[in-house]
Amino acid sequence: MRRSHVGVSEQETCFTSQSFAKFMEGESVRHILIAVGNPRANGQVERFNQVFTPILAKLCDVPEKWNRIMGDVEFSLNNTCCRSTGDSLSRLLFEMNQYSK
Repeated sequence: MRRSHVGVSEQETCFTSQSFAKFMEGESVRHILIAVGNPRANGQVERFNQVFTPILAKLCDVPEKWNRIMGDVEFSLNNTCCRSTGDSLSRLLFEMNQYSK
């Protein structure tokens, strides 16, 4: 599965450090910084978390091993048809369909 290579974070010290910038560059991730407390960006993250957290809790039998199912959760969220647009996030954002393993 192809993963997004874009990261969005607030302009806080931990995300603006040179070591973090080198890490992101080493992982080939385009890092986008937004203003701290940006209500629009924060609202989008909170909306995503409202959907993401219950899915993760439902699918994860052992809470300490949540990272093992992240790929499946991400795939499900990216490829579920959105009622308001009639299309999946993957299709809207990347203009392509993702395929599972």
